[in-house]
Amino acid sequence: TADMDMSMVREVRNLWQFFRDRRPETYGPLTAP
Repeated sequence: TADMDMSMVREVRNLWQFFRDRRPETYGPLTAP
């Protein structure tokens, strides 16, 4: 099993803002066959 440092995860998400603002409901047209 893997251990995750959740404080590091939070820090990366704060630095990489595009993860915070993602909208999975809009992916359909991009991923449609």
